[in-house]
Amino acid sequence: MINFTYMANLQIAAALAAWALGLWGIVNGQEEILKYLYFFAWYPYVLFLDGLLCRLKGNSWLLGRPREFLKMFFWSTGFGGPGGLQGRDR
Repeated sequence: MINFTYMANLQIAAALAAWALGLWGIVNGQEEILKYLYFFAWYPYVLFLDGLLCRLKGNSWLLGRPREFLKMFFWSTGFGGPGGLQGRDR
């Protein structure tokens, strides 16, 4: 049996760690982090919200519907991320 509270706490901790890594990269001017900063902000945000939802409501897309979660996880950057529907530099 999956302990949803424990898994939610892990998701939230992983999201905070990824955000901290992104912030560290900004402060230290790490090119790799700066180049992919959107991903260091967006993916942890999605994980954080899913973990928070699991803590508050007791259900999680990642744990309850992993296939749908992964589709949403990757499609979300396609529309809002760099070069998504926002357009590219011309």
